[in-house]
Amino acid sequence: MLDRSRLAALVLTAVLAASGAAAAEPPRYRNFDLAIYCRVDDVRRMAEGDWLEKSYLALAKDLKISKVYLETHRSRVTNDRETMLKAKRFFESRGIRTAGGITLVADEGFEFKQFSYTDPADRKHVEDVVRFTAGLFDELILDDFFFTTTKTEGDIRAKGTRTWSEFRLDLMKEAAQSLVVGPAKAVNPKIKVVIKYPNWYEHFPYAGFNLEAEPRIFDGIYTGTETRDPVLTHQHLQGYQSYSIVRYFENVKPGGNGGGWVDPFARVTLDRYAEQIELTMLAKAREITLFCFSNLLAPIRQPDGTLTAASRVAPVAGETLERIDALLSRLGNPIGVSAYKPYHSSGEDFLHSFLGMVGIPVDLTPQFREDAPIVFLNESARYDPAVVSRIEKQLLAGKSVVVTSGLVRALQGRGFERLADLEVTDRRMLARQFSNLWGGVWDADHDVLLPQLRYATNDSWEEITALGGPNGFPLFHHADYGKGRLYVLTVPDNFADLYALPAPVLDHLRRQITKGLPVRLQGPSQVSLFAYDNDTYVVHSFLDRIGSVELAADGKDVTLVDLLTGAAVPGQARGDATVFPVFLEPHSYRAFERRKASPSGGSAHAFAVNQRLGRGVNIIGYDPIWQDRAKARFKEGYFAKIREAGFTSVRINLHPFRHMDAANGWALEPAWLETLDWAVKGALAARLAVLLDMHEFGAMAEDPAGRKEAWLAFWRQVAPRFKDAPDEIAFELLNEPNQGLTPEMWNGYLREALAVVRATNPTRIVVVGPGRWNSIDALAALDLPEGDRNLIVTVHYYTPMEFTHQGAPWVKEHKDKSGILWMATDQERRRIEQDFARAQQWAAAHDRPVLLGEFGAYDKADMDSRARYTSAVARAAERLGWSWAYWQFDSDFVLYDVARDAWVEPLRKALVP
Repeated sequence: MLDRSRLAALVLTAVLAASGAAAAEPPRYRNFDLAIYCRVDDVRRMAEGDWLEKSYLALAKDLKISKVYLETHRSRVTNDRETMLKAKRFFESRGIRTAGGITLVADEGFEFKQFSYTDPADRKHVEDVVRFTAGLFDELILDDFFFTTTKTEGDIRAKGTRTWSEFRLDLMKEAAQSLVVGPAKAVNPKIKVVIKYPNWYEHFPYAGFNLEAEPRIFDGIYTGTETRDPVLTHQHLQGYQSYSIVRYFENVKPGGNGGGWVDPFARVTLDRYAEQIELTMLAKAREITLFCFSNLLAPIRQPDGTLTAASRVAPVAGETLERIDALLSRLGNPIGVSAYKPYHSSGEDFLHSFLGMVGIPVDLTPQFREDAPIVFLNESARYDPAVVSRIEKQLLAGKSVVVTSGLVRALQGRGFERLADLEVTDRRMLARQFSNLWGGVWDADHDVLLPQLRYATNDSWEEITALGGPNGFPLFHHADYGKGRLYVLTVPDNFADLYALPAPVLDHLRRQITKGLPVRLQGPSQVSLFAYDNDTYVVHSFLDRIGSVELAADGKDVTLVDLLTGAAVPGQARGDATVFPVFLEPHSYRAFERRKASPSGGSAHAFAVNQRLGRGVNIIGYDPIWQDRAKARFKEGYFAKIREAGFTSVRINLHPFRHMDAANGWALEPAWLETLDWAVKGALAARLAVLLDMHEFGAMAEDPAGRKEAWLAFWRQVAPRFKDAPDEIAFELLNEPNQGLTPEMWNGYLREALAVVRATNPTRIVVVGPGRWNSIDALAALDLPEGDRNLIVTVHYYTPMEFTHQGAPWVKEHKDKSGILWMATDQERRRIEQDFARAQQWAAAHDRPVLLGEFGAYDKADMDSRARYTSAVARAAERLGWSWAYWQFDSDFVLYDVARDAWVEPLRKALVP
């Protein structure tokens, strides 16, 4: 049964639908959504006069708002239903999505007072607020305060013999189920209930935030990425945490971390506000929420004395978001050194952020990742009773583990001594100088207070020594165990003293701790490196001055390309690496891609043409145009439409066999050639690159030997026709060799066809794919002539076939299937990324560019699923530097609706966001 609030929301929806007033979709960012959080007092004020209209317009000038969270409750103040609905109507009429917000704080005074979740009155109040909000919205978020630190007499009785942490973890788990999620779904079964976690994750257990249980109870989680000013605020959070906490919560609930949350408070400069936004987005947050509506505004007095709603921070946020949005699609998935932090753990609190600030990319996770080449463990790992056994297993597998002095101390007497004969003593030392024995002595910025480690000579070895007069103790140490290596990092008493360490010392730490990453930072502290799985990197400076660092990339045959300018960074070989200087403005970032240096053999030309192909679409393969131009579906004006939509190339699918005269040496019909010339001319005129795709795969598969002469004759006629054409025209020898044309036979055939082409087009770019339908799995069998570097390799991708070809009448096993969805889950996306990674590994090993020549989902599938799938495949290809061509323009898999003379917008937007 619906309660009244839920009924009111349904009536509102019906009224809006009946009015026929379709809300215009506001402008959006391409790679994320922007939300604004509106506090309970903001929402109340929205019901008064024209304040909302003016305020919204002031913010919308700079920000592309996709969503607002409208708060129903804070500090025991609850807005009435009509106030909420008025604000809801305003935003939804402008195409902006709405969700409910609840702040479960009893009194938001100087020291936050929480509800007591053992008090029946407080419990009823919380449940009532949740039910009320669920009746208004299909999504609600709890802001920060769903925790408790009360110690009432009822709490003390209920706690019993448990610790306060144990009691609160259990209590809040029960409250989440009984007072929030359960009641919300009872009122609105389809509601999405999200918990937003604050930025102080190291202390969550003490307040009842249960990162082990709650992410399974709630539909989603959200991340507080506010780090504000690290000096002036009591939390002293380091700027890097705005990035690392997003990644940590993504690992806590993979695919379920909805976004990051930033406010403009406690800042000395606007640079700090912009930095928090940038770092949140560099962590690949799906959404960013700016808190809050009224705090983003500041009334500015006009000459006539009136006050006008304006914003001092929205222009900064808007510019920051625009700039980062232009970059994000070029970055892959974030990666870093796997840092294990068990659930409900603490110790050396927030140390990972300090390491991030000295240029060590950290991937904080509640799982001990045995597949990682190196695992970092600080004192919080002591909460895992099996941690010593985990370390030992990792070392015996030939991998590396880095532990901190805090963890070594905590594990003394718990089995750590069986790994190495070393211990952390109770003594301390002050060090200003550091050495690595043979490399010299370097001065720190000031004295650094360190614990002293005792170790057995020749059982383990110092790598970096902290010097105290004529004495010294290890700052960084290693001990071999089995086939692996155990490293020990001595952590200063004040973690910020890591910033004072000399650059050569930091370089050594980075080199050892980030093993496995092909690019590492060299230089001073307070510069961070962010790494991604497509060989892209971002360097961000937290310094208040212009700074310079170096990026050291493994290999002597690599180059670094600036992703924003496209310019190559000059590098210098140094040992087994190439070192690139990077100059940074204060509080700014630069982004790069590591690429293999252009080889002298000419592959650079193939890579350049592949970039020119870029985003393409397959056209006119099954169009009546080839029989009769007058009956064509494809009109000449479509070339310009394709270009204007953001595509850069067309793959023209050619079926020539029925237009060839066997009695006349397989001569092509003049009318067919005229149509081909018309298509090429029209594409080039629209500034589209052209791929001429010989598409007779069916006939060639059925009778390779019988059709071979006609196939070669085709290229004997077409290749000379375009011998003087620009580089924007490329040839594809044959689409999808399969069945009778085996991979082994195809290796011979392609050489014969290539020889035909090269007779008249010695440097023309030719596209060649592997056998078995151009499948990624067949790449291993593809044998290309090593000396011909003007080749692009193509693969096709329709995995999973049960989704992409459901209802397709030509696929026997899938023609009767329907209703199969593709939801873009982590598992589904990983499948694409893993498949493409195999292809990229082959391509890199053979120094060949890749074209994804076909992909898409048949039009019997659900449109939302098709769009999700299409976008995921296109973005995955782009992250690897591949070009692609969607299948296809106007036949099945339809991208352009010829009858309506309009794009199928969900697919167009998925391809070219």
